[in-house]
Amino acid sequence: MNQARPQPEHVDAVADQDGDCDVLPTTPCAEKRRRIHFDIRGIISKYARGGITLSAIQKNRAVNPGERKVIVHALVTHLIDTYGENPHSTVKEVLAENLIEEFPCLKDPMGPTGHEAWFIKGMKGRPATGYLEARLRYVRMNLNRVSQEDKTGGKQKQQKPEKQEQHNKKEDFISGSYLLFQIFSLALFKSGV
Repeated sequence: MNQARPQPEHVDAVADQDGDCDVLPTTPCAEKRRRIHFDIRGIISKYARGGITLSAIQKNRAVNPGERKVIVHALVTHLIDTYGENPHSTVKEVLAENLIEEFPCLKDPMGPTGHEAWFIKGMKGRPATGYLEARLRYVRMNLNRVSQEDKTGGKQKQQKPEKQEQHNKKEDFISGSYLLFQIFSLALFKSGV
């Protein structure tokens, strides 16, 4: 009595070592994950101080906070250049996974997959977290600030009305004093003193 199981819409058949064919459910997201791959070493080596950071990782099998920042900056710069300022969470997760595959010493010992320190997808109304997401937020914030300044014509500090009035009073006093000085000088000149 072999009953056929209902098959999901997207499936991949994978043959195991026995030659049996197992059906693995896949989704469009899983298919997208399979197509995405990042050359982590290439991305980091193109970034300033990237070569030094790569050699330090290989030598020490760990990173200090400065080297971690170089890695994060390089990867986020690549993400923004390739996928825009709002890359899909799948792309960020694959990037974190590829980083851990390339450098197992960067694995998060507390997490089940190891890339949790680098990126965790947001769930149930909570935001995404991790080094990559934090840097992306910072870059987005600065990009938004720059675009707001462009719309307003740049940062222009306007003087407060009180200070402008005080400034005008000083100018009036100076110009009035100068005028009195000129009149007094003219009077002295005419009197012959």
